[in-house]
Amino acid sequence: MTRIALVCLALAACVQDHYECVHDTDCNLGEGGRCEAESHRCTQYDPACPVTQRSYSSHSADLSGACFAGYVTPLDYCAPGQPPAQADGCAATVCAAIPACCITGWSEACAVQAQLSCPDVTCDTRIALIAQRGARAPEMWDLRYDGKKWSAKLHDELFTMVAYLTPQPGGDEPRFAGFANAGEVVLENTTSRQVLEVDSTRDYHDMMSLDFDRDLRDTLLFDYQDAAARVLGIEVVKLDLADTPRDLDINVSTRMSFGATTDAHGLLDGYPDGVITQASSYKVMMNAPASDRLFRELDEDVQTTFDASNTPGAAGPVRSVSWADIDGDGTLDVVGFGNSIRVHTGVIGADPFVDLDCDPPSTAHACDPTNTMFNGAILPTANGARILAAPFDYPTQSRKLYAIDVHPDHTIAYEQLPLSADPCTTCTILAVVVRDLDGDHQPDIVTIDTNLTLDVALSSVDPTLHVFQRFTPMTALVGDTPLNSIRTSVSGAPR
Repeated sequence: MTRIALVCLALAACVQDHYECVHDTDCNLGEGGRCEAESHRCTQYDPACPVTQRSYSSHSADLSGACFAGYVTPLDYCAPGQPPAQADGCAATVCAAIPACCITGWSEACAVQAQLSCPDVTCDTRIALIAQRGARAPEMWDLRYDGKKWSAKLHDELFTMVAYLTPQPGGDEPRFAGFANAGEVVLENTTSRQVLEVDSTRDYHDMMSLDFDRDLRDTLLFDYQDAAARVLGIEVVKLDLADTPRDLDINVSTRMSFGATTDAHGLLDGYPDGVITQASSYKVMMNAPASDRLFRELDEDVQTTFDASNTPGAAGPVRSVSWADIDGDGTLDVVGFGNSIRVHTGVIGADPFVDLDCDPPSTAHACDPTNTMFNGAILPTANGARILAAPFDYPTQSRKLYAIDVHPDHTIAYEQLPLSADPCTTCTILAVVVRDLDGDHQPDIVTIDTNLTLDVALSSVDPTLHVFQRFTPMTALVGDTPLNSIRTSVSGAPR
């Protein structure tokens, strides 16, 4: 063998067929090149790959040509907003009931299902709460239940909004986040604290954790309005990257809620879809795997008589949007709460499966829709889910909670749940939360009224959830304007 041949063999032995990247700009080998955080290898858009439609580029060693998976094994099954889970252990059980949890993302519906179906998953309950009095500055609370008792902390050092975010990568405790000033967001739990700088000229309306791009990076979404630029949109921030945030101009901005929608064939893709509200209407955002996002505007007013004043005696905006499997077919449905309750099942279109209003709730639309608005949540059952709806009836403002069943023939049945006795005769329920509070793997109900008083139904006390107990861990600040809106962001940690 010649000396040259020996040298060539030696060089070949030293050459490895892989290329490591640091930034997305290092990956210019194909359409939509991206540097993956977990492997430091490049991927590119590949429609031949199911779910993620991304594959590893050449020179990715043994990953070359393989489809990018983008799954995680959650350290905290109690926290929504995480990437889709690897279908092992608890996640496999959850995803047998709700496949989107292992295809699209670990949403609140997945976290609740894990509490109900996995014997080894027991969570505390954490609620970031924004209590609003008309145009006055809102009150920011961190409300918790540890399985035995309630505790609450008023965060008067924060303003605008607070929310619970997913644990930091490798962690098992959600982060409580809030605006310290117009240009700073503080994210913290017992082991970490981070300050994120944001655009102080923007009005931010909502924030959440979401693996929006299916890249397993620690990602936050901010719903914002930029008055100077006349832009309403979503700001996508990668906390582990110094890159400039990416803006999505969607021409709506109030609140965000993300889950998973199916296409006309009943199929899911690997990217979370959203419902974004604007005053009395909402828009469905179809999140595509390519570089461009698709938007489908439904032109859906929850009631055409809505306005955005959000004051007692007038119609108000969409209060909340929930994702849950209402009809028991394994796919997530959408329920919007406002002056009516709109339930979308199957492929989301402009017309809801049922549209409810009035007090008591009805599909007949025989009442004045400007006098009633609804707050609510979804209660999972053995074969689907019930809608929990609390009407805000002006001027009576009485405390009521209905459990509503939606039938396949577009009809409904309901019952009024027996709330605890309360001395307040002019209170109303402004928020409803469903979680397994007591660790018996059955859903429980929490309602929060205009005095920030809790009415709680524990399945361990009564499996039918017809016994409510009153708790007062929070005290509403004294003001000449009553509370008229409560927004909640729910999470939990293993216990």
